[in-house]
Amino acid sequence: MKNSTIIALALIASLGLSACGVDNPSVPPILDQVPATVPAEEEETNIPEETAAEEETVPEETVEEPIEEEEPGIDTWNLDYDNAFSDQWGGVAQVDAIPLAEDPDLARYIVYFAISDGAVIHITWVGPDGLGRSGALSKDKGTFVFTSEDFKYRFESWGGKLAKGDYLLKDIGKESILEEWDAVADTFTVVEDSETTYIVRFEVTYKGNGIKYRGYAYYIDNLEKMEYYQFAYLVEESLFNGEEVQAIVGSIEYYENENE
Repeated sequence: MKNSTIIALALIASLGLSACGVDNPSVPPILDQVPATVPAEEEETNIPEETAAEEETVPEETVEEPIEEEEPGIDTWNLDYDNAFSDQWGGVAQVDAIPLAEDPDLARYIVYFAISDGAVIHITWVGPDGLGRSGALSKDKGTFVFTSEDFKYRFESWGGKLAKGDYLLKDIGKESILEEWDAVADTFTVVEDSETTYIVRFEVTYKGNGIKYRGYAYYIDNLEKMEYYQFAYLVEESLFNGEEVQAIVGSIEYYENENE
């Protein structure tokens, strides 16, 4: 009896297991336990991609590039008036020299020169401090020269009225302009050529006061006022630096005095 019972239970168990294995697995596949909308493998793959995309776009949207500020230059109108110098010559020429507050080795010059034919040169420029301690007018008062006390720095100024029919700088040409000086031809430069102004610049050499000078000439035709202004800034040859001298000559500009 016992044997019959054991055999019957074994058969039932065997049939029961076979039925479960065909229609209803008792242990579902592992993948079926994860929500079908987010498979495990896809979840692991997409997360880094989404994060990478966010990292690429965030700097463009939220991070601003730093603004590079320009180095402040010398304010050439911030002047040391306590150490200013002024002198006059012949009642027609005057030089005011005011050191720069940031660099006392440099000064702003304000030059006034009333030429006998009625033209007036009134300019300002920046150069080495110390010019204007010595100066002179030509006999006809058409040229004004001022220097440093040791004569190593020299500034010349002359000019006059332009009348209709007079040759303008752009008309007489380069060679005629250069022949007035011992000039360096390949330095001749047209700085400005407009309806109202024509400016040229070129390197020159000169001997005077027992000193050999080198510098730049700077010629201006002002067609609005029908006047011409011509300048030469010269230094003792051993002190010559082309870029520095050009910068000084290039700083020459008209000076408008509000009180005049």
